[in-house]
Amino acid sequence: AKPPLPSLAPSPIFGRANVEALEKATSPKSWLAAASASLLRAAENIRDLCALREFWRALWLSICLILLSKQWGDMDQLLPAFLERHFGVNSPIFTIHSINMWVCMVGPSVAASLTAHLDDFR
Repeated sequence: AKPPLPSLAPSPIFGRANVEALEKATSPKSWLAAASASLLRAAENIRDLCALREFWRALWLSICLILLSKQWGDMDQLLPAFLERHFGVNSPIFTIHSINMWVCMVGPSVAASLTAHLDDFR
């Protein structure tokens, strides 16, 4: 014996209003209204974001850091080969490379402590 199929008849608990609300929520007109309202909210949020000075500052800093990280990645590939070609195989290639890495890691902290009294992004 199969269980009975659910029906859209008015619920004895919620009454006829429940069925009408369900029919209204599933109509294409309500979906279109919800989608257009969502699109308007998204456009308003983007407009508000683009009006923030902090957003443009963070975007510009991110672009600069992407280019800097690209340069460091290229240097990691090219520096050992350059040092070996110009100074021979007995040159301390990876000592020089690690000194450069430590300066890149510690240098920004030292620079930040020396320039802490200055305002950001003047």
